Amino acid sequence: MTGAASPVWWARWGPLSAWLAASRPPLSPPILLLSFPRSGSSWLGETLGQAANALYLREPINLSYQADGGRGTVVEIDPARPLPAYRLAATRAFHGIPAFKPGIVQWPDQWRLAQRSQRRVVIKEVNPRACPWFLAAFRPRVVFLVRHPAAVCLSYRRMGWWQGTTPEQWEGHGARQAGALRVALDALREYPDQRIVTYEDLCAEPMTAFRSLFAFCALTWDAGSEAFIQGHTTQGDDAPGSTSRHSQAMPDAWRGRVSAAELTALRRGFAAASLPWYNHDDDW
Repeated sequence: MTGAASPVWWARWGPLSAWLAASRPPLSPPILLLSFPRSGSSWLGETLGQAANALYLREPINLSYQADGGRGTVVEIDPARPLPAYRLAATRAFHGIPAFKPGIVQWPDQWRLAQRSQRRVVIKEVNPRACPWFLAAFRPRVVFLVRHPAAVCLSYRRMGWWQGTTPEQWEGHGARQAGALRVALDALREYPDQRIVTYEDLCAEPMTAFRSLFAFCALTWDAGSEAFIQGHTTQGDDAPGSTSRHSQAMPDAWRGRVSAAELTALRRGFAAASLPWYNHDDDW
C-alpha cells in the first residue's frame, strides 16, 4: 500500500511524506467516528469532516484492508497483533498522512501543509470490533454511533450484502450487530474521551445534536456548517451512498418493511448482548 494514488501531492513520497507530516503535526487528539456499517456514519462523517478545521478521511483503514485482500468489514482485531494492513493504514490515518485514494481523501484542499497545525484529523470507520485497539494504540476522541438494528438489516439488504429470509438469519444478524457493538461499548465504558449518540437522536434534532458534537470534537462551527447540515437534512433520501436525507422521517423508515416474525427474531438476537439501546417494546 503506497500513497501513489493520493490526490494530495506531498503524501505520495513514502518516508518523506511521513517526515513532512511529523514536522507539521495536526491538532491533538484525532477524532474517530465509529459505528457498525450502514448506521449513518457517512452522514455523520461528512458533516463533521467538512468543518473548517477538519482533515477528513473516509474509512482509510477498512478500505485499505480490503484493497490489500482482506475479507469482511466487521472483523476481529487482536490489540497485541493487529493485522498488518490495519496497522499500516491506521498509523498513517491517525498521524494525518493522507496516503490514500480519492474516495478516502474526499477534500484534498483540506490537506495543505501550511494549514495542518490548525486542523484536526477526523476518521470515519465501521468496525466496532477494532475499538479496543484503536483506543490503546492512538487514544483518539471517539464519537460512537448506533442505529436501530432493523434499519441496519434493511440497509444491508438494499446494498445486496445480505438476503435474510428466515427467522434464524434475522436472529443471527441481530446477534452479530449486538456482539460487535458490545465489544466497542465495553472498551469505551472506562474511556474518558468519548461520546455515544444514536442515529435517531441525530435525525430528530440535527442542528442541535451536530452543534453539540462539533463542540465535543473541538471542530469549528460556522455558517458553512449550518448550511451543510440544513442542506443534508431537508432533502434527499437514504439511498445507498447518499448523505442527504429528510432526517425526521428516517428513524421510523424501517417500520412496516419487516415482518412480525423477522422483527421478533432480530430482537431476540440483538437482546442477547444486553445492550442499553433498543430494548423497550416501543422501540420495536
